[in-house]
Amino acid sequence: MDGIIILQWYNKKLNIRLLFMKLLSLATYFLVSFGIAALAILAFFAFQTHSPQQEKSITIGVIQYLSLLNPVIDGFQESMEELGYTQGKNIAYQVQSAEGDREKLKEIANYYISQDVDMIYAVTAVAATVALQETQKRGKENIPIVYAYADNPVEVGLARDLRRPQTNATGIAVDLKELTAKKLSFLQEINPAMERLGVFTAEHSDPAADLVLAELYRQAPRFNLEIVEYTLLHPPGLASTQELDQLAHNIQQGEIHALFQIPGPVVNQSENVELLINLSKRLRIPSVFTSLSHVQQGGLFAYSHDFYAVGAQSAQVAHKILQGAMPQDIPIDLARDNILAINFQTVREIGVLIPESMLTLVTAEFGDR
Repeated sequence: MDGIIILQWYNKKLNIRLLFMKLLSLATYFLVSFGIAALAILAFFAFQTHSPQQEKSITIGVIQYLSLLNPVIDGFQESMEELGYTQGKNIAYQVQSAEGDREKLKEIANYYISQDVDMIYAVTAVAATVALQETQKRGKENIPIVYAYADNPVEVGLARDLRRPQTNATGIAVDLKELTAKKLSFLQEINPAMERLGVFTAEHSDPAADLVLAELYRQAPRFNLEIVEYTLLHPPGLASTQELDQLAHNIQQGEIHALFQIPGPVVNQSENVELLINLSKRLRIPSVFTSLSHVQQGGLFAYSHDFYAVGAQSAQVAHKILQGAMPQDIPIDLARDNILAINFQTVREIGVLIPESMLTLVTAEFGDR
């Protein structure tokens, strides 16, 4: 009997120990699970706190060379929004325009540098070159520069190589030489008898205007063209408009067979564009303009890179930099999309015929065909 009592007592003790071990195991399981969950939560909030986009609001200083190119900025900002950069939440833009004034470009660039912005966004090679020079001069090459609609970035000193810029600037380049040749081809299709091409140039010019003018003279023999140049001496403003008005008034029927608008702050001034449109209508000659907005004003046609699409492309470059890439290592991309815009009301006013080969390429049109 004593053996049986001892055995029962031993079994009860064993059961208590087993129960205690089970309870301990269960407690350990819950503690470990709770610990893992707590660590996961802490890691999540730590990641959120230190995420590049959440750590602080990014500030981008935008340098606009000409308001004509505002669609570039629209494309950039809207594409940045799609990439997760929301204005007023995790990104802020400061936008200033120089309206073709080189000294104003310097002022804007130096203001952004003094504000220690996270990035400078420059529209055109002129704006980007000034921004690059000023950051280098002030030892602020840690400020990345993203540019859009920049012609010849290597030739103007923005980059050492298209594949690897090796400066604190990179972005989207445009091929104005290719555009110039194509515009001449379109003009010749509209008027095969074209022999003299009218061009308004300006003393107050820029590299893009110089490049296009040089390309016109280079291409002229190929199209059997004589370039008739009219030079404006005044900078943008009322004086240049009065000067252009007088020059245009003196041009007689037959003096030129077509009109080619080149880039630049003087010739692209809205009032001056209006005078060029009126001149082409008075002479009843085809004319080609720089942008879609000029065709909306009444210009016959324009063939250009899609300003908005160029801005959208450059947003991808900015995103890479904000995610940690270095601008000197990001290859320079070329603008991909072009626009052929025609104003069919002007077609009828001038009395020209748009060939079928052009009609099939039209991407924007105004007035009824």
